[in-house]
Amino acid sequence: MPLDHLILIERSTSPVAIIWSASDCPYCRLLEKIS
Repeated sequence: MPLDHLILIERSTSPVAIIWSASDCPYCRLLEKIS
């Protein structure tokens, strides 16, 4: 798991952050490029 995702979980305890960090979906990768 990439470190930036671990940091994301540290900053946000929302279910979305946890799902995002745990998933390898193309949509999540797209969000990564945009953000």
